[in-house]
Parts: sequence; structure tokens; C-alpha cells
Amino acid sequence: MFSRKLVLSVSELGIARRIIRSPRVYRGLVRRFVAADTLEEALRALAGLRDQRMSVTLDYLGEKVTDRPLARKVVEEYKRALTGGLPTVDGLDGNVSLKPSQLGMDIDPGYCLDNVTEVVDCARTAGSRLVRIDMEDSPYVDRTIELYEGIRDAGYDNVGTVLQAYLHRSPGDLERLMERGAAIRLCKGAYDERADVAIQRMPEIRQAYLALADTMLAGNCRPAFATHDDRLIAELRRRVKGLARPSNTFEFQMLYGINRELQRRLVREGYAVRVYVPYGAEWYAYFSRRIAERPENLWFMLRYLVRD
Repeated sequence: MFSRKLVLSVSELGIARRIIRSPRVYRGLVRRFVAADTLEEALRALAGLRDQRMSVTLDYLGEKVTDRPLARKVVEEYKRALTGGLPTVDGLDGNVSLKPSQLGMDIDPGYCLDNVTEVVDCARTAGSRLVRIDMEDSPYVDRTIELYEGIRDAGYDNVGTVLQAYLHRSPGDLERLMERGAAIRLCKGAYDERADVAIQRMPEIRQAYLALADTMLAGNCRPAFATHDDRLIAELRRRVKGLARPSNTFEFQMLYGINRELQRRLVREGYAVRVYVPYGAEWYAYFSRRIAERPENLWFMLRYLVRD
């Protein structure tokens, strides 16, 4: 079985980049996971998900921006999505998700705070839409939580963040965030982290995920469970049923283009499902992580590359 570390290393090779960026692979494979290059194209995907009774989180792709004009371009793109994009899809329950490093965290944390607050303020004006601050690799965790807290301290409640179950530190971070009644998306974690930072084996990651989920369901937060893992989803459904928790008090979140039938089945069974819809030209890092994190994604890609 291919490891995440191996797949991510291969994805950085020049020949891998050339193959994946080729027009044939982009049109036939990348677009399975990335909705579009532009907001206007992405809106068609959002309308299709709305028609299937799903909610969406729109994500403008990009990360690790170190140029202020580019960070400002990202701010303006999110404001355009909030005011001239999402509202044009009638009946859509849509919000946005962003990465701190894309809005200037590596330039200056205060500058990043100003940029993200501007997006959150725009989202509140546009109808109290939630802005989800994504969690990136471990060097960003403390700064991301501090960013979230800074925005809450400024009086905004339409903001949430993300925890990664495989990080050893996540139980403590969850306790800290629950003190504020945070909107928290719980995912397994997709970055290549050291063993002293993150759990390495999938059975233990699942155990950590469920332990965090139990705390979220019992505590003061707005939980969203981001996973495509059938075993995790089945266990979460069993635990929620045991708590007699209403289905409108939490949601399952899944990635665009992955396990679509499972998404539709959960909707048919009455669960709230939100699909994370990425768009934009800076898709390569996102696509590489999607291939690396699930073996079936890698096999899907390999089958595609060798078919006639």
C-alpha cells in the first residue's frame, strides 16, 4: 500500500507535475475533485448540489501567500463570492472556507487578522454566512486558533474553525474552543506530520476521531463531522441515535467529487450534508493531498492514467 508520505513526495517531482497538469488529466481527472477555475464556473456545481438538497462550503484554492497584493486579491475574491456569487444561487445554504496562510499569515499575523476579519464582516453583512478558518499543517495551529479567537473577541460569531483528529494536541485545543461554543469541523488530517506531532496508524486515528466527536456531541459547540470513512460514519450515526440528538444540530461534511453516492444516501436518510467545493487555478497542492489521503483515490488516478 502506498503511504501518504510517498505519494506526497512523488507529487513534488517535476514529471508528476507535468503529467497531472496536462490538459487531458486536468479535464478528465482533476475536475472530478476541483469544481472549476473560476467562480462563475463553480456556481454551476453549487446549483447542482443545491438541487440534491445539499449545503456547500466554497473554497478559493491557494496557500502560503507571501505577497501582500496577492493576499488582497484573495480577500476581494472571497468578498465577490459572498456578495455576487453565493446569493445568485437561489435556495442555496452556502458559506466559505479559507486558509490563514492564503490571507497573509506568513507575512504578519496582524495583517492576516485584518484580512480575515474583513471577509468575516462581509459574510455577516451578506446574511450572517459562516466563514470557516481551515486548519493547515502543525506550524500554523497555534496561530490559527489565536486568529479565530481574535475575530471572536472583535464581536463576530459567524466564524468557525477546524480540528484534525490525528494531532496529539487536538483534545486540548477542542476544550479551549468549546469554551467559546465554537463551530468546529472535525477531520482526520491530511498533512504529512511527524510521529511526535500526529498519530500515524489509521485505527488509532479513528479512535481519536470518535473520542473527539463524543466530546463535541456532549459539549458546547456546533459540530460538523468531515469524513468519507464508512466505518466512522456508521459509528457516528449509532452514537447520535443513542443520544437522541436531532439531525439538524450537526452535519456531515464531505469533499466535492468523492463518494457521491454516500453523500446522496445520507441526504435520503435525513442527515444534513455539506459539500466542500474548491475552485481556482491554485489547485495542485489540494489535489495532491486528496490523492494521498485515501488509497481508492490513488487507484482511481492510476487506472485513469493507464486506460486506453
